[in-house]
Amino acid sequence: MKQLEILYESNLDNLEILEALEIELNLRTTKAAVDLQDRILKQLDKLTQSGDSRSTPSAPSTVVLTPAATAAPPKLATTTAATARSAAPPAVAEPAATMALQDAERILGVRNDAPWAVVESARFTKVAPSSPDALAGLGKTEAAKRVADAKVANAAYLTLLSLRCLVF
Repeated sequence: MKQLEILYESNLDNLEILEALEIELNLRTTKAAVDLQDRILKQLDKLTQSGDSRSTPSAPSTVVLTPAATAAPPKLATTTAATARSAAPPAVAEPAATMALQDAERILGVRNDAPWAVVESARFTKVAPSSPDALAGLGKTEAAKRVADAKVANAAYLTLLSLRCLVF
């Protein structure tokens, strides 16, 4: 979500990117995703009502995304009960925010020039097995593998999105 927030904030006047973000957020149901989608829809309305039909920003957007694994987690208050628990298993390393085009195409099973609906469908197919409903009842190892696979699919999707929008 942080990466999507960054894309939104750095492309407020770019209809193409805002529309792509809005489509992406249709696949998400968290409160943060719904809130961001509402902001994007308001911005799209404002741009289209003002007659601004630019599909590219006036100056190229430079967004640098860092893998989530390197971002510092928020500080949480700890209690004695929390510190008494055993340490959590090591986190799975996040895939890089961008990857080689060939890797992204292979992971999603699509070509870069495929219609965007095909790319989105491929991503959805790869990410669906990691939904909370699909993970219910699975062992921790299998659930972690599915989540890791979904993260790789999302990174591949972001790579194709960045190559189409030329925002990274």
